[in-house]
Amino acid sequence: MNFFTLTTRSLPGLLLACALNAAPAGAQIILTPVTPPTTPPPTTPRSTTPEPAPRADLPAGWREVRGTLRPDPARPLPTLPPGTQATLTIRDSVRPDTPLVRVSFPVRRLPTPYWLNFNPSRLQSGRRYTVQAVLTDAAGTTLWRAQAPLPTTTRALLPLTPQPTTP
Repeated sequence: MNFFTLTTRSLPGLLLACALNAAPAGAQIILTPVTPPTTPPPTTPRSTTPEPAPRADLPAGWREVRGTLRPDPARPLPTLPPGTQATLTIRDSVRPDTPLVRVSFPVRRLPTPYWLNFNPSRLQSGRRYTVQAVLTDAAGTTLWRAQAPLPTTTRALLPLTPQPTTP
């Protein structure tokens, strides 16, 4: 039987003809309709997200903040220019000009992962600390910026979404 000469030209008819031609004698072919789910799968609330596993090389007593620099779905970032650098810092609200931790690395696209390790003995009780991400071009001009409160857990996931800076 040639499926090109069938009188039925519907897709199910063509698929059945192909399956019948390829099936050995005595084989059964069962076509099961697939229906899409009516509701989206449930999402896990952010508060119940398990704490990430510790890095093996993290010194005892130190803290780790890691996450992803990700684009904002409502305002997608244009293509990052060559030479773009990401600088992540942990800053004290009392002394914002003196970062406690600073890490810089090249970025070619978003999303991109990051992680910061630090000794919590450098933090003073009663002060507020933030994690700041700044994306700069090759000339050092600030393009995008994101900021969030520093998590207080030993290991934390902190996704950051950079927004364009205002000129």
